[in-house]
Amino acid sequence: FSLTAINITNQLGITKFDEEALYQFTLKLFEELADTITEQNTLTPEDSLNALITDLSSRFIVSKDYRHGKDALGPELVQYRGNANTVAGRYVEPQVGSSKKDIPYAGKLLIAHKEIYAWCKKHRVEAKDILDWGRDQKLVEVPEKKISLGKGTTIKTGNANCWLVHMDRLEAQSPSSVLSVVGKTSDEELTGT
Repeated sequence: FSLTAINITNQLGITKFDEEALYQFTLKLFEELADTITEQNTLTPEDSLNALITDLSSRFIVSKDYRHGKDALGPELVQYRGNANTVAGRYVEPQVGSSKKDIPYAGKLLIAHKEIYAWCKKHRVEAKDILDWGRDQKLVEVPEKKISLGKGTTIKTGNANCWLVHMDRLEAQSPSSVLSVVGKTSDEELTGT
């Protein structure tokens, strides 16, 4: 717009700017600004995964078990601040010193695909870059079957395609890991005592 105005004022004899020099200056300035913005707005895949987990963490179910809803123990009382329509994932706590063996997904975070892709779109990040990096680092897997994020809890959800994040490995690899952001359940938190 400004270059057009300069062109018009030059044609009317009001100004005598060197239009070509101004045009070249403008192009160079735009290139420098684009490089600066790209550099400052670029997240590494590791930073993206950490930011994604942090941003979605308030919508993760946090549980001690991943059992069938008809288990003799009944549905598990879990830590969760949202409603069933907004569940983004589920973190099953590691079972340190537990007598229970082979609790599915213990120490893992399951995140629904649709939530990952919505977050990536909003933040202009490529989900594929995060997934490729996560797979290379042995931090992320994509289970072949859909998973019920609310299984065995009082929160009812449908089945969803998910990413499985190995939180223990992520914490070991990344000092700025978000494991603590996911939270932990405790009997005191669950019972209010």
